[in-house]
Amino acid sequence: MMLRAGSVLITYRLDSPPEDITTRRALATKIADHDLKFLTYQGPVNHGRGSVQLVDKGTYRIIEQHPAFTIFEFSGNILRGRYKLTAVNDDQYKFECEI
Repeated sequence: MMLRAGSVLITYRLDSPPEDITTRRALATKIADHDLKFLTYQGPVNHGRGSVQLVDKGTYRIIEQHPAFTIFEFSGNILRGRYKLTAVNDDQYKFECEI
């Protein structure tokens, strides 16, 4: 999941595809911020150790933000509505739909 914040993409690795997150929670691991050019990139990453593909796109806005959690509203093709990102430890978060 890449969220544009000014001139960077705040990036999380999700353990589930977006269509599964609409019905259950996922684990989101914070990874390094990325350049904007990665908004449309698909292909190998980390010298061929993995790959990335564009699965969903749209817009988001932050509804509420606290040190322990952030609530977003997504308007994507798959992720639509409110979702909560809750800190579990330093770089891991629960990501779940807020119905």
